[in-house]
Amino acid sequence: MYKKHLFYRKTSSIFLVFMFFFTAVSAESIKDKKINIVFRMDDPSAVSSTETEVKILEAFYKTGASVTYGIVPFACEDASDPAPQDLYSFTADKGNIFNTWIKRGTLDIALHGFSHQTRNAVDKSEFRGADYHSQVEKIQKGKKLLETLMDAKVTTFIPPWNQYDQNTLKALESSGFTTLSAAQTVDKTFMSSLQFIPYTVEPIHIKNAIEEARASSDTQPLIVVLFHVYDFIEASKEFGYMTFDEFEEQLKWLKSQEDIRLMSISQATSMLENLHMNRLKSAYKYNNLAKYLPSSLLSYQHTYQQSAQWEKLLAKVIVFYSILLLLVSIVIYILACLLLSKFSLVMKVATFGSTLISVIIAVYAAQDLVSHFKEMIIVIVSIGISLGLWKCYSKK
Repeated sequence: MYKKHLFYRKTSSIFLVFMFFFTAVSAESIKDKKINIVFRMDDPSAVSSTETEVKILEAFYKTGASVTYGIVPFACEDASDPAPQDLYSFTADKGNIFNTWIKRGTLDIALHGFSHQTRNAVDKSEFRGADYHSQVEKIQKGKKLLETLMDAKVTTFIPPWNQYDQNTLKALESSGFTTLSAAQTVDKTFMSSLQFIPYTVEPIHIKNAIEEARASSDTQPLIVVLFHVYDFIEASKEFGYMTFDEFEEQLKWLKSQEDIRLMSISQATSMLENLHMNRLKSAYKYNNLAKYLPSSLLSYQHTYQQSAQWEKLLAKVIVFYSILLLLVSIVIYILACLLLSKFSLVMKVATFGSTLISVIIAVYAAQDLVSHFKEMIIVIVSIGISLGLWKCYSKK
């Protein structure tokens, strides 16, 4: 009887640790904390709608905010077709229009590739996989055109489809660039002295990102909003999900929040610290680990988190699956001892059979490179079942 009570006390303690670990608030609100929100719009070019792009700039101007436009200097007609195409150079007329907004402090410009034409129809990328010299040539030619047409230095690069490689980083460094804005993905072997400001969220998830940032212990949370003209219903009935009025109201609301400041990529690079590659690599580790936990247990999903967060998440993953394994093993042990212990043959078949099944599941999951939360749950549960059965079987 004493052992049984001791068992339940230990189990209860485990539950208490579990609840404390996953429900504890990461940090109290930090006084004077500012949530930094960068807006980045990709794809303005010679063939895009100038009228729509100006309308967006007007919305930012009304709220006293800045936005970064990732401009394609030599646009093609079909970016997804790798076949040879005519290219359309960014025009002086459009450059003059944008220049007005640059002088007002509303527009920040970045180089968004060369033509935005993919090199491969399946794995879309304009730069990744290309040799160093061809990348340098395209980057420098695009930079020269934009700087000639507009009164601004171009030091930020946005790779089409957010895809790049080590050659891209070297080409940017040798071409006078200081910043790259892509996604929160990076090869662990990459090295660079550039600053990295990856996008973290789309406009539809901004409020979720703000709630997350307010609850974080980060003193300077960073949210990078990526959007396109086709996100607006007025511009694309097929892909649009918000109206211009809704977007403008969202900007007004953001501007009214005392703990939020809106900025462009260039402003972020001059005002914020810790934008180096190590932070990007840490964020990439975090996002990979996040695939193994339910979203309710994640602290950072829509913000560019600081370097130490992936280590905390790794601890969460280990604790979560350890507790799951222990609980499943205990439950199966109790059930097996109550229901199967009298039937030795059934018990033996169940024990050895569950072991074989758990091994097969684990091997299959290990070969599946996209195995995430659901697959891990199945693996851990199957192992827990096997361990519980073996524990009961070994008593005999």
